[in-house]
Amino acid sequence: MPSSTTEFFVPGIDDPAAAEIAYAEMRAIAERDTGAVAHARRIRQIQCRLDGRDRLMQVGDTDAYEGQTVTAIFQLGRGDFTIHCQTGDVDGRRTTLVVPRKQVYDVTDFGSN
Repeated sequence: MPSSTTEFFVPGIDDPAAAEIAYAEMRAIAERDTGAVAHARRIRQIQCRLDGRDRLMQVGDTDAYEGQTVTAIFQLGRGDFTIHCQTGDVDGRRTTLVVPRKQVYDVTDFGSN
């Protein structure tokens, strides 16, 4: 589990090298699915509007959208964001949500308080 210092992590992966690989794979998926280049920033949480409701989406928490664990958040191109989520089930179903910049209220990077 993450500490209160908000250091970078990927939920469910304790080995830092494996976490970097998983993060790079999610970044590649975000870029492939959107056709935009992901920014280098590492985002811990965003406050946004999804399906007409305000939501806080934070890496490591269960999302308020589908009840999956948020595994990564990327900013892409001119400002759209992708939120990557995964179930804790054996099948490990993944969901990627695209949130337009105009629906994002606040962004917190890892290492920020």
